[in-house]
Amino acid sequence: MFDWFWDFLYSISEILFELIDGVLAVSNKLCGIDPITVGDKKTNFLVELLENSKIFMGFAGAALVGIFLLMIFSIIAICRNCKDGKKSSGQIAVEIMKTLGLFFLVPSLMIGFTIVLNEIVILLYKATSSSTPSLGAFLFENFLPNGMEGFEGTYDYTSVRSVRTYMAAAGYDLSDYRFFFSWIISLPILFFVAKALLLFVERCISIVLLFIMSPISLSTTVLDDGARFKFWRDKVITKYLSGYGMIIGLNIYILVLSFITRSDVIFVENLPLISDKLGNFIVRICFALGGAFFLPKVFGMVGDLFTNGAASGEIQGGMAASDALVKTAKGIKDAVSKKDKDKDEKKKKRESEFEKMIFQIMEKSMKIALDQAIDDILKEWK
Repeated sequence: MFDWFWDFLYSISEILFELIDGVLAVSNKLCGIDPITVGDKKTNFLVELLENSKIFMGFAGAALVGIFLLMIFSIIAICRNCKDGKKSSGQIAVEIMKTLGLFFLVPSLMIGFTIVLNEIVILLYKATSSSTPSLGAFLFENFLPNGMEGFEGTYDYTSVRSVRTYMAAAGYDLSDYRFFFSWIISLPILFFVAKALLLFVERCISIVLLFIMSPISLSTTVLDDGARFKFWRDKVITKYLSGYGMIIGLNIYILVLSFITRSDVIFVENLPLISDKLGNFIVRICFALGGAFFLPKVFGMVGDLFTNGAASGEIQGGMAASDALVKTAKGIKDAVSKKDKDKDEKKKKRESEFEKMIFQIMEKSMKIALDQAIDDILKEWK
């Protein structure tokens, strides 16, 4: 009789699972774990982005500006050298030639670095991946009654009919599914993986920006002994590796959960107040929910191992930027609401002033009429 009600409750869980899987699938493509399709070929997103003709034309334009700046800075360096004599003209000439060579090597180096790094990270990604097909499927399995114990066969968590058949084969009904717990665990996970997706978008834009602006950073080499170029290089490495830290960190979180949620792992036994089943379920929920809220720290920690401590700042800055995006949207909404409120207040103020004016006119008219009537009465009395 209430099948529609249980179908509705499960549809909420299913939407959350699908959104999580969808966001992760897009994130994997943006960071290069999975290929994208361009025309008829499968390719790496970042490689395709760096090889794009319009972006390369932007790099070529920046290279021309960089060469012009290099000429100016070279003249300044030669003039400065004439005063202090720290470098010979030959040394300055060698630095100029090295800088010009790097102008043309940067595109090939960045594309090659992207390809090699992606292959290494894909191997690490596969090594840390669980046997579950997706995070959405993993979450679905862990909110079944008794976990996966007693369940056999295959399922499609995106189909209510398939889920009903799967649960019925194990002797359960859809009403036995743990809907509420699936929501409170899935929502924070969705929130943080959505933030990670925004970070990947920012990462891609930043890498393209660093690629195009590389000649400008290189042009100052003759003046600062490559200090600005070193800063550019460190930024590139941090941007590349911090994103991979988030993907690997999420995999490690799933690996830990896959062990915690096993039915043969017992945390609570023979407690007087609660049953063993309920106690173990509470412990698993604490691990899952606590881990979801600490995912940003996990992202930063794994990223720091790749970038010698620089990833935390990048990830925290990106998280703050995504928070700022949400706050901006809220601010716009509040501003519109405030504008509407101000309009209402101004309208009420105008109405009150209009009413006040009418009452003043009525009061003045009544006073004049009353004075005239009193004067007429006094005249007749006299």
